[in-house]
Amino acid sequence: MFPGYLFVKTLLANEFTQIMWTPGVKAFVCFGGSPAPVDDSVIEFLRSREGPDGLIRCGDPLPQSSEVRIISGPFRGLTAVVEQRLPARERVRVLMYILARQTPVELPEKWVRRA
Repeated sequence: MFPGYLFVKTLLANEFTQIMWTPGVKAFVCFGGSPAPVDDSVIEFLRSREGPDGLIRCGDPLPQSSEVRIISGPFRGLTAVVEQRLPARERVRVLMYILARQTPVELPEKWVRRA
């Protein structure tokens, strides 16, 4: 949900320098010149949505074998059947009838909706 973001619980004044020198840290998200605090209940909510792979996804995942309508891209308007979700790449492999045979096609998951 928040690629590239890391939530840190800290007493900022005491650990600011240590956090800023951590490899990969570029900046804090700030509002009005101060780092934005995030309430513990927000973190608990996000953790409750975390999957076994550590990723948080928005919306309902598309179950295998479900029929979907393609809403974007060159196959827009066609229907297909979900063969496999590829969550690490935010893609889905669907089966489509192309030239009278079932053909696997990989698409961005945001291009498909349940039919």
